Amino acid sequence: MKMKAAGWVLAAVFSAVVCACGSGKQEAAVLLDEARLNISSARKAGAESSSPTRLAQAVTALTAAEADFKSRNYAQAQSSAQTARDAAQQAENEAKAKAAADKTPARAKRRAGRK
Repeated sequence: MKMKAAGWVLAAVFSAVVCACGSGKQEAAVLLDEARLNISSARKAGAESSSPTRLAQAVTALTAAEADFKSRNYAQAQSSAQTARDAAQQAENEAKAKAAADKTPARAKRRAGRK
């Protein structure tokens, strides 16, 4: 009887470990998708010309995240994907800010400079 209980406990522990690994993989996959989307958005916003360094950081981090994911190192993949996502978001914000500044009329720019 004690062996059956021990078997059930081992089965429960094994199931918990498998589920935990699965959720790590799933979260890493979601973060990879978010990073890819943010990089795409940054490119559409013009980050390749206005924030190339930040965009390159995002692409490099995404490449590392994809390699970690393929190696089944899901925790590191999550970390790298978050870095890529955040860098891409910053690149997009910088590109949008530059685009907005470029659209400001020259007269308003002169007024802002006098203040």
